[in-house]
Amino acid sequence: MAVNDVHLISKHGTSPPTTVSLGVRAIAANLSFIDRPLKKAGLPELRRFFESDGESWLKASEVLSAFEKARAFFHDDPLDEILFEVVAEQLGPANEILRGLPKDSLVRLEVIQSKPRKPAKPKPVRSGSSLQAAVATAAKAKSPKRAATAAKQGEAKPLQSQLNAQQREYVQMLLEDYRCDADLWAFPDIERKARLTEIDQRSGLNSLECLRRNLRQQQPQLNDEECEAMVEMNLLSNLDLIERGLARRIAFNMLSDLRAALSLDARMSWLEHRRYRRKGGSYPDAWTILRALAAKDVAIARCFLDLVDGPLRGGNRAVDLLYNAMLAILTEDDALQRDLVGKIAKQKAPEAYKAMLNVVGGILSEEPSVVAAGLGQVMKTFRRAFFHDEEKIICFVAHGLAELALEKNGKLLDAFDVAQGMPWDAAFFEWLRGESSSPVYPELAKRSPLLDQWLNRFKIPDSWGSGDEDDE
Repeated sequence: MAVNDVHLISKHGTSPPTTVSLGVRAIAANLSFIDRPLKKAGLPELRRFFESDGESWLKASEVLSAFEKARAFFHDDPLDEILFEVVAEQLGPANEILRGLPKDSLVRLEVIQSKPRKPAKPKPVRSGSSLQAAVATAAKAKSPKRAATAAKQGEAKPLQSQLNAQQREYVQMLLEDYRCDADLWAFPDIERKARLTEIDQRSGLNSLECLRRNLRQQQPQLNDEECEAMVEMNLLSNLDLIERGLARRIAFNMLSDLRAALSLDARMSWLEHRRYRRKGGSYPDAWTILRALAAKDVAIARCFLDLVDGPLRGGNRAVDLLYNAMLAILTEDDALQRDLVGKIAKQKAPEAYKAMLNVVGGILSEEPSVVAAGLGQVMKTFRRAFFHDEEKIICFVAHGLAELALEKNGKLLDAFDVAQGMPWDAAFFEWLRGESSSPVYPELAKRSPLLDQWLNRFKIPDSWGSGDEDDE
């Protein structure tokens, strides 16, 4: 993303909002790269602060706290990365601006994007690329006996031939640079060994010990067992799980890995809500819920909605309506469903968001032809929405909306071609028909009994609270 500037919009009391330049262009343009080491260290990621919908507000103190932790982390000579030096340099003045705001101020960050230029012609994928090698190896490994059980194990035909050169290069990068060639459940042990050898020059601690220290500083109430479970979860999710699941779906045909990645990413996000005692919904949750639905994990989608007192208001209008439609359908709130039909039909929105609203409008009115047309629009426009690279190959939004339609009425996809090609993953959708809408991952119990309780059974410690408390 080409970024021209980042504006800090702040308001306090009844005073009108004020706008200043925050001077963090390099950060906004490199959030995925910057957030990886923060996540690895168990520190707050910055991405969510920059994904403003133009209407929702954040506590200035919350943004400042995350920025201060990030600056302290990146202000470290041994990191030896020019971008990290720039991050620390830009966050210094930005933090001073935030500290100068009146107490209890509310803020949002507005990313000002540069005018798009004509994209360069993608580089051809190298003939000996690891993506091509992975696909070839997977094909050769398919003995008759293995092929007969492939569908049961969650494997499918490779998608490589349906990707363009730029997409293949992206997946190749995930395989080569981020060890997405490793089994989804074997990766945590590989990551653990690597972190034991990484020494923090300031503290003398290895990377794993630094992670434990940071987790305890942020959440002093964690006992030893809970802290170790959080460490295990961090190792599993290091490098976004969705990236790992996507790469393994494309390179190794592992449908089960893509599902686990989408599902567990949503479950970990829900757990963060509970760990920090957050009550209520927010517009970014709409995308997490849709990804969970794309994996046919209806159980965790409903867990998110259990935290909600009622329909969302005050955020991005189109996304609020999308969220509220999911709330109405998954909680079987007939009154809310009737109330939303007219509002959704009248709502103006950018083309990508309007396409999503057209789908949920068709679901609410139970019109298969409208649902089918809307899903087609979604797949033509979804890349224009504010999604990340791993969400622009397979249209997870369309898959999530399709699963939502089936929750409402099993015949609502009768007019939709479920066998079509990319960005629709027909094999993934077909395989999910035989899977439970409340998946259980036995591997979690092997790693930690608490992870089994938290992420398979949705049980959290009483000491974490009910979520009714205000954010601290």
